[in-house]
Amino acid sequence: MKRVFSILIGVSLLCLVASCGVRQIAMSTMAGVVERGMKELEGEEDLWIAKESILPLLKTSELLFAGSNSYKTDAIMAKIYGNVAFGFFETRFISAPPAEKEVWRRRLERYYEKGASYGMEGVKRRFGISERDSFRSFEKKIGRAKKRDLELLFWTAFNMGNLINLKRNDVASIAALPKVEAMLREVIKLKRDFGYGSALAFMGALAAARPPALGGNYDEAKRLFEEAVAASGGKYLMTELIYAKWYAMPTGDTRLACTLLDDILKKDALALPEQALANQLAKEQAALLRSAECRGKEVR
Repeated sequence: MKRVFSILIGVSLLCLVASCGVRQIAMSTMAGVVERGMKELEGEEDLWIAKESILPLLKTSELLFAGSNSYKTDAIMAKIYGNVAFGFFETRFISAPPAEKEVWRRRLERYYEKGASYGMEGVKRRFGISERDSFRSFEKKIGRAKKRDLELLFWTAFNMGNLINLKRNDVASIAALPKVEAMLREVIKLKRDFGYGSALAFMGALAAARPPALGGNYDEAKRLFEEAVAASGGKYLMTELIYAKWYAMPTGDTRLACTLLDDILKKDALALPEQALANQLAKEQAALLRSAECRGKEVR
């Protein structure tokens, strides 16, 4: 990671003194370096190192990409903000004492809002969408997406969906739900097992988040979650964590929730080396949730 930061600093200095054409090349180089830094972090086995590295990477990237007007850098920023919020801040929110819960909730909202803002700006740039576009027009335009747009669409939907979950009583937030679902449908259409089943899991989460009277479908949600877990052969533990948090626990299925959390805890986080960090974070959250939800039950 130190080498990544050194390259970023060097390229950023070039941006300050370069002509417009050279600056664009430098910006593209920085985007590649940040993406490489993210990949290094995703494979990091040591949680302490990851926690020490992620916020400097985020803030450095935000500074360097300021004014880039590129949907590619918007996608990168949406991904980093989503990862920080879900992987790190959600854990702190779960473990926070009652007096600090609201502080962490506001922090989560702020980071998901930032990620959603970057992502939606990128979606508008990439597909020529304006505020005047109807939902049907929005859906039609993102229907032109290619596989290179998967990260942009997924991380935009991910941040927006998590923000909606935190602000369920906010009408403006809930009104964005159809766009979230539309973006996820495009991701699944282009690559069904995207993100080791992450898109399927998140679509399942949205299906479970609403009661049947408002369009929710628990049976469909469960089917999507099971397909999501199977996409990685059960090696990507985040899909099981989302299954427990967004389906089993809210529907009151304690047995399923505890089974999923137990399964996460007994699995090897390094079974999927390229996602070692996500798996370690899933195990960390699973331990906290199990302590609260499954007291008195032994891990099988």
